[in-house]
Amino acid sequence: MFPKEEYDSRISKLKKWMDSKRVDLCVIRSGANMFYLSGTNTASALIVPIDEEPFLIARYAFGDKIAEEQAVYEVVTVKPFYGLDRVEDKKISLLIKEEIKKRGIRARKLAFDGNKKEEEELRRTFRRGGRSLPVLNLSQEILRIRAVKSEREIETMRRSADISVNAFYNVIPEIVPGATEKEIAGRIELEMRRLGGDGPAFPTIVCFGENSFNAHHIPTERRLKSGDIVLIDFGSSYHMYASDMTRTFTVGKPERKLEEMWYSVYESQEKAIMKIKAGINAEDPDKEARDVLNKSGLLENFVHSTGHGIGLEVHEPPRLLVGVKERIESGYAVTVEPGVYIKGWGGIRIEDTMIVRSDGAEILTKRLIKEIELKQH
Repeated sequence: MFPKEEYDSRISKLKKWMDSKRVDLCVIRSGANMFYLSGTNTASALIVPIDEEPFLIARYAFGDKIAEEQAVYEVVTVKPFYGLDRVEDKKISLLIKEEIKKRGIRARKLAFDGNKKEEEELRRTFRRGGRSLPVLNLSQEILRIRAVKSEREIETMRRSADISVNAFYNVIPEIVPGATEKEIAGRIELEMRRLGGDGPAFPTIVCFGENSFNAHHIPTERRLKSGDIVLIDFGSSYHMYASDMTRTFTVGKPERKLEEMWYSVYESQEKAIMKIKAGINAEDPDKEARDVLNKSGLLENFVHSTGHGIGLEVHEPPRLLVGVKERIESGYAVTVEPGVYIKGWGGIRIEDTMIVRSDGAEILTKRLIKEIELKQH
């Protein structure tokens, strides 16, 4: 997807960490991290030796062809044998061990990214003299490298946001009394695909009326009524990169209570966004948002963080939350999404995706209408 030089730069950062930890070999099996470092997530494993070019191991007919088309590094295809009276299908960890032995790559200390079962399998396979080799956890280090987005990644996220915003505008004429939550969610997702997205980055949330209390509501057959709260949380995936945005509004004139609360949430988001810039702590925007809602008497109903990192996954570090002291750097991609929720009444959330710059926030979703009453044009 990106030029090889982009991936080489990422691998170089990883190898710098490997050198500092005296790690000979990294094994990456989780999809998002594999994709970030190689351009594909369809292989079984990405192998990064400290002194050699990375390579991937892929299973015949289960991702090898796609990996060969996508990856910027060599793909080793392994074909199992399923015969009439026997099966020869080696575990991935054993295939890794055999391949690095063939290449003359030493492995005295490993780093691994994947699930616990895969890690235990790797440890068993690489036992030497009855003892396991040292295996460091690699996941957090790759997430740290991923946190600062390159300009190519930012442009991809910008396209993801544009697809999402355009999809929403195309569906506005259908957000009318009588429509169901499921229908609107389905139409938004269809539009995102039609406009060039991979599909939704996460299941689209559409909730009407009292259902908006549920922060991660699953759309139902509930029909929209005039004056209802409408909360829509959605985002496209484009070349694996996510966008994430939420709007809350009414179809028809809002009641006074809703209007007052909506403007409080709107102000809390505005104040939090104004705080976004390189050099702040992750808790700073959260404190700004909570201060506004505290003055409005709504703080006790704000029950999640003000935002989160975003990129290849919808939820990445850092969390924008009081107590999180992580320093935010230029190039981070984050969301800002304060919300309030009252059981039996409903909820209000407003969310945008943005890039952290040295002088403030570049809002990728700023074209998306942000008004309390949705008007058909």
